[in-house]
Amino acid sequence: MPNPDSGIDAFVDDAGDIVVVYNPSTTDRHTLALAASRDGIHFPGGCELVPTGAEGDVAYPVVIRARDGTWHVIYSAWAKTKVRHFRFDSAWLHHCLGS
Repeated sequence: MPNPDSGIDAFVDDAGDIVVVYNPSTTDRHTLALAASRDGIHFPGGCELVPTGAEGDVAYPVVIRARDGTWHVIYSAWAKTKVRHFRFDSAWLHHCLGS
């Protein structure tokens, strides 16, 4: 997987797939994306969590799952000057990943 020497995080979704949150580039951190894998090796395509350039440089995602079943991604934005939060549920994840 492409990654510009940035941190990633991963979790297992309700279907048992491994989902990673990462920067899908080898050169910059302008996008934060999700990709899923059944085998933990092949991560075909995915979807953008933070679209390219929407929040400057974005990186260092951390994912937790709340008691209500929603996932929460915390990440740095605007070249580490802001901390952002993105919340989603299983239906959104399923739609985002096209699975």
